[in-house]
Amino acid sequence: MNHLQKPKMDVEQIVEDCASSFRESTRDGLKKKLIDLKMYIKSASDSYDVEAEHGNWDAFKQHTMVNELISTEDMCAVYTEKFVKSDNKDKYYNRILKLAETGKCPICGIGQVSTLDHYLAKTLYPTYAITPYNLVPVCRDCNFEKRDTGLDPACAPLHPYYDDIDSHIWLIALLVFKENKIVVQYDVNPEIESYDPELFVRIKVHMNLFKLNKAYAVQASTEIAEYMEVWKQMSQKWRKEDFIKYLTTTLKSKETTMRNTWHTALLRALIENVDLIK
Repeated sequence: MNHLQKPKMDVEQIVEDCASSFRESTRDGLKKKLIDLKMYIKSASDSYDVEAEHGNWDAFKQHTMVNELISTEDMCAVYTEKFVKSDNKDKYYNRILKLAETGKCPICGIGQVSTLDHYLAKTLYPTYAITPYNLVPVCRDCNFEKRDTGLDPACAPLHPYYDDIDSHIWLIALLVFKENKIVVQYDVNPEIESYDPELFVRIKVHMNLFKLNKAYAVQASTEIAEYMEVWKQMSQKWRKEDFIKYLTTTLKSKETTMRNTWHTALLRALIENVDLIK
């Protein structure tokens, strides 16, 4: 997972802009309700930032009304009709998309960012439907896999704005030689559990939620199919230590951007099991 900088936006202005294009009679006076709840939503957004920064996910409870005034259905409509669409798309929605500077999904590192995911699902936590800290740029596959999943505070998935774990080598690839070909399986580095059990569980949950094990295995299989013959020729022509040096140099180059991707984990596994390339 790639860490992203948090969006810096005025929540009061977001609420005002979303409310301004509603007519007074629309949805049982939704425009007035939004304006009346402007400070409440701002306060809730500020609290979100504080609690998320400290990993206090048990502070967030599922609810069906925003301060007993706006329903989940109406708050979802505010997001869909006024935050995603209208003039606010460029002002807010597209600006958050651009926080993923490379255009790659921060969750999987494979797909292209094309939508925003509510870390706390808007159908279950409507108060945060237009809270910028709750909106993460992702690819459509990751957004689909997560859908309207509730949050288990004891094992919350990783949040790109609040979790920066690339200092750990947390992703590993396991190579298995099966039916004359290398099969790659991905998992969380078991060493993490020995010094940070909570992080270990959260990464496990994160991997399972977004089905990253399978997604990474597909990428690795493609890589191996494309490069195996080249690697075989290198291993036959070069000394073993020179071939390992080549793989290590490639790994270090990849690690300058991110230490934990399907590619870096695969390279580490190949270096440790270089004899499988024959």
